[in-house]
Amino acid sequence: MKRLAVPLLVLACLALAAFQKPKQQSQNQIEVVEAKAERQERRIMLDGRVKNTGQRVLYRLVLVFDLIDSEQRVISRRKGPIEEDVLEPGEEASFQFYVPDQARAVQFRMGAESERATDFEVLKPGPFPIE
Repeated sequence: MKRLAVPLLVLACLALAAFQKPKQQSQNQIEVVEAKAERQERRIMLDGRVKNTGQRVLYRLVLVFDLIDSEQRVISRRKGPIEEDVLEPGEEASFQFYVPDQARAVQFRMGAESERATDFEVLKPGPFPIE
C-alpha cells in the first residue's frame, strides 16, 4: 500500500500543476526600452524611453531611479514624472532627468509608480552603467 501512495502523490502533483492557470501579464506594466546615464557638470543625466506594455492606461507615471555603488547598494533614490500625463497601452515616452552626482554611483536601476496603480511591474529595469 505504501508503495502505491508515493507514485499516486507524484501523479496528483503533476496533474495539479498541469491545470494551474498560467501567470497573467500585469495590468500595470512598463518596459525600459532604452536607458543611459552620463556625468555632466556635477550632475548625472538620465536619458531614455519607456513603453506601456500593460493592459491599462497609466496616469501620471513617475519613474524611480536608484543610484547604486560598486557593492550593489542603493546610495540614492530620485523620482521624476514623465512629460505625458497619460500613457496608453503600447505607447512610448521619453525621459530626461538630471540628478545630483553621487561620486560612488556606478550604476542605476529603474522602477515606476503611477497615480492609480497599486501593483506595478517594470520589465528590464537594469542595472545600467553610469558613464
